[in-house]
Amino acid sequence: MKEISKNKSTLLFILLSAILVVVAFISYNKVRQFNNSVDWVIHSYAVKVKIVELRSNIKDAEIAQRGYLITNDSGFLQPFITAEPRSKLVFATLDSLISDNPGQQENIKKLKTLFDERYLMLNNKLKLFKNKPSTNLLTDSLMHISQNKMDQVRKQIALMLQKEDKILEQRIQVKDSSANITPIFLLLLSLFSIVALTLFFFRLKKETSLRVSTEKLVKVETEARKQIEAGLKEISDYKYALDTSSIVAITDQKGIIKYVNDNFCAISKYTRHELIGQDHRIISSGYHPKDFIRNIWTTIANGKLWKGELKNKAKDGTIYWVDTTIVPFLDELGKPYQYIAIRSDITEQKETGQKLSESEEKYRSIFENTLATIVVTDDQGNYLSANKAACELLGYTVNELLQMNVSDLKTTAKSGAAERFEEYISKGEETGEFDYTTKNGAHKFVQYQAIRTKVDFNVSIMMDLTERNESELKLKASEEKYRAIFETMDQGLSIVEMIFDETNKPIDYRFIENNPVFQQQTGLPDVTNKTAREVMPTLGDFWFETFGQVALTGKPIRFTKKADALNYWFDVNAFRLGDKGSKTIAILFTNITEKKATEEAIRESETRFRTMAEATEVLIGVADEKSNVTYFNKAWVDMTGRPMEFLLKLGWADLLHPEDKDRVVNIYLSALAKQENYTVEFRILDKNGEYRWLLAKAPARFLPDGTFAGYISACVDITEHKSLTEELEEKIKSRTAELEAKNIQLELANAELASFSYIASHDLKEPLRKIQTFTKRILETETFSDNTLDYFNRIISSAERMQNLIGSLLDFSIVNSTELIFESCDLNTIVEESKNDLQISILEKQAIIEHENLPVIMGACIQISQLITNLLGNAIKYSRPGTTPHIKITSSVVDGRIIEHTSAYKKTKYHAIEIADNGIGFEQEYANKIFEPFQRLHAKNEYSGTGIGLVIVKKTITNHKGFIIAEGKPNIGSTFTIYIPTA
Repeated sequence: MKEISKNKSTLLFILLSAILVVVAFISYNKVRQFNNSVDWVIHSYAVKVKIVELRSNIKDAEIAQRGYLITNDSGFLQPFITAEPRSKLVFATLDSLISDNPGQQENIKKLKTLFDERYLMLNNKLKLFKNKPSTNLLTDSLMHISQNKMDQVRKQIALMLQKEDKILEQRIQVKDSSANITPIFLLLLSLFSIVALTLFFFRLKKETSLRVSTEKLVKVETEARKQIEAGLKEISDYKYALDTSSIVAITDQKGIIKYVNDNFCAISKYTRHELIGQDHRIISSGYHPKDFIRNIWTTIANGKLWKGELKNKAKDGTIYWVDTTIVPFLDELGKPYQYIAIRSDITEQKETGQKLSESEEKYRSIFENTLATIVVTDDQGNYLSANKAACELLGYTVNELLQMNVSDLKTTAKSGAAERFEEYISKGEETGEFDYTTKNGAHKFVQYQAIRTKVDFNVSIMMDLTERNESELKLKASEEKYRAIFETMDQGLSIVEMIFDETNKPIDYRFIENNPVFQQQTGLPDVTNKTAREVMPTLGDFWFETFGQVALTGKPIRFTKKADALNYWFDVNAFRLGDKGSKTIAILFTNITEKKATEEAIRESETRFRTMAEATEVLIGVADEKSNVTYFNKAWVDMTGRPMEFLLKLGWADLLHPEDKDRVVNIYLSALAKQENYTVEFRILDKNGEYRWLLAKAPARFLPDGTFAGYISACVDITEHKSLTEELEEKIKSRTAELEAKNIQLELANAELASFSYIASHDLKEPLRKIQTFTKRILETETFSDNTLDYFNRIISSAERMQNLIGSLLDFSIVNSTELIFESCDLNTIVEESKNDLQISILEKQAIIEHENLPVIMGACIQISQLITNLLGNAIKYSRPGTTPHIKITSSVVDGRIIEHTSAYKKTKYHAIEIADNGIGFEQEYANKIFEPFQRLHAKNEYSGTGIGLVIVKKTITNHKGFIIAEGKPNIGSTFTIYIPTA
């Protein structure tokens, strides 16, 4: 009868197990469906994020390139260089993400083509600019082509985002439906399972009395709970990924903030406590109009996505821009019950765009306001642009010029403007002169330089030579008038005829006529009809080449040069006599050897003084004997923001603080009257409208003959020194307040930790102890099958591992939170205590532990003891099978300068405590991983443990401002070296 009852119980158990398996499978399937729906929603968000990232990459590339073209600053090129590789990586990710969507695959192919064309265009522009840096690539036509291509990219991205939005909306509906149904379905299945288990419980109780299957029911419920928790963890992982990569906030349907992630707090500089319960007006910058905000609410209130850029203000008043997507979550009626806002920081891109706009505006302002005459034409000679100076010189308005061609200019030259332009186009560059008649009939003569920077873009810079040309004509007409001066002038004058070789290269010149002063200035007698090389054999080629160019071009020249053949310095003015083709030139010169020597001495002295004055940050000024200020250095201009002319006209006195002005002037006038040094402190208005304190020291200057020559003053900024005491007091007050706040936070944290410790040590450990106790008692009083015994043993093993894990976590929390009290710790005593604690393990494995005379260190002895125990315990536990564990502890004092570790301070000495064993060792690549929480290199059935021991070791050493280095070799052993500062 008993056997029949037992068989029935077995059959009932099998039936119930089958039902529970079905229930678990259905539960798993529902959770999996819910997870899949969440995966697809996140998948759609990932696709959208990558598409938006593509748009950001192409924007970055275009903005960076434009910044480089305008400023020629290579710092702008970094975003441009990295944009294309980043885009390729994003395309690769998108190919994987949309592999299930043929429509989007087709769209991504089109987008790739557009991106390749766009990047090709950008790279070509950059290469062209690098080859010809003077090239202007920011023309309206090129900008139009670039804009069209960018518009195609934007349209294609908008199309893909629109399609993905539709897919996202469908997936959100599926997820919401699954989220509503799955908990209810799981609840019903759980109730069914509870009822079935209850019936089975009473059945077993009736038949076997003491054979209680409560533990089995708990195990089944635990397994079901684990499956549900696994699904929830997967959702949590997705949330973690979103929180890590984006700025996330969740609000209710009224816009009240319910959740913000760490990125939101970091960028807004508000704490989570300050944000929860508020609406987004807390970060409003006031930049966006009310209609803009109203449009956002209208869109999301209708259950639609909203995307755009927002300008917000952080708690400290700083402004930041975010690219925002707001997603409404809809209830079963299709009404939003909450909103999630996903943002990315685009402040840097916005600032770059602003700088680029300012740079473009600066370029346009320079073009319009420069005094240089600039016109731009296409390859047919049609005017494309002209600045104000060009309009004034040519005598036409801008609109009139834009309707004209260069051939429209009236010129008397044999080769007209049109013919010259065609010749220039073939060469690409030309410099020359021409005359023309303006619209008002004025006759002009100009010099021009034309450069063809690219196809259909030619830049010409012109200079008005009308006055110079008229002067030359007048000079020629009045030559007879000044002939009489030839004999009486105090400058040397020589008429020479240039001599050229067969290649038309000037090789000599012949003296035709010289005035009486010639011999006085040069020391050369009777040189008429002689050549320069006859008279001065060592005369340099410079003189022949320079005078030859004057004869060939007809352009006069004025220069100062030393004639080494005569050892004299001359101020020379040479010009051609006669029309083109004449080889006769006039040389007017003055011997300035003595003047040059004097000027050189003065210039050298002046250069030394001004070089030092301009290079220093000290404010230097010079005044003459009549108190007139004759010089201020650059530091004065930089500090005051006023031009030199203003400062020299006593403007510096107007910048004095009203309270200091009379005092400073009186001190200065008193010192001037006595011709003595003076020192004075005063305040002066700087370029920012603030008064700065200056300390001025001015020694009196005297000439070699003792004559008073004025002052050289040197001023230094002592504002920081003046305000140092006040700033220190403010910093002390601020720091005191911070420390008080930190103390309050620490007390709260300690209180919370104490509460956690109580829960961990009692409320968590007590049920585990009962599970172990009752299970062992059942095994002692009842007889079970081998399978049942295996189940009970697994329960006991799992409970023991959980109890050890809770204990380890509690130890770790204590290490983190306990206030450290440093005292003398004898490592010899601590090692002996650890050996006593590990006595059972030592005896089981016959372990040998050796240590030399270890030092006494300063530290928290309890934590140091736990550290040593953990390391010795690991060395024993991870011993090689069949090998007696041999552990050796040594120590030394090491200089931080020879330790190859990033945490080592070079000026600190360390106790190096080395614990070496002959255990199983490890691969060196895992030397850092073993110190991470829950990281194990072996399965738990091979070696027991919680994965917390080495974490506690590392934290303890960190608390002592030290560090640990682990070294290992498989099947040879491990060495852990602890470094703790000696003081």
